Amino acid sequence: VLQQDARERKATLITSLHSVDIALSCFERIVGLRDGQIAFDLPTQQVTPQMLDHLYANESTAHHSTTDRYTTVNRTPVPHTA
Repeated sequence: VLQQDARERKATLITSLHSVDIALSCFERIVGLRDGQIAFDLPTQQVTPQMLDHLYANESTAHHSTTDRYTTVNRTPVPHTA
């Protein structure tokens, strides 16, 4: 709904998420922030598991989700096997 509204108004939509799977599946561009600095600012398809690994290094928050691209366990991307 928000994305459609932003498109119709030709506005930029900025969303802060910690859910990697939602960010990768719902947005065309990802900006990764680490320690208050931009770690990367790329189209979604150019974001690699290694970039996410670096972004979430030393995170201990238990998290598990699956996308078509990879599975995230404890914020560490692992190649997804079907």
